[in-house]
Amino acid sequence: MTLIGFVGCSILVNGLHMSFGTAPPGMVGCVGIAGFLLMVATYRKVEYFRFKNTGGIVILDIARAGKETALLEPFVEALKKQIRATRGLA
Repeated sequence: MTLIGFVGCSILVNGLHMSFGTAPPGMVGCVGIAGFLLMVATYRKVEYFRFKNTGGIVILDIARAGKETALLEPFVEALKKQIRATRGLA
């Protein structure tokens, strides 16, 4: 959203020679600024657990996010145990 807003504003101002003060470039620029502010306000580091098959292809991603992050570690261990049992490695 941010990139599209800034690129759109640049095209309207530079490519179509519109003044930034007119409605279309100003509105598109505001969308870009709003997108940037939303990105900054909602940024957080997310840890992922990635499971691959025997061929190395990712088949499952699980993200550690939300209120119950402490429950993820036992869940991942149970999932690993189930995968090993299914493969006959347990």
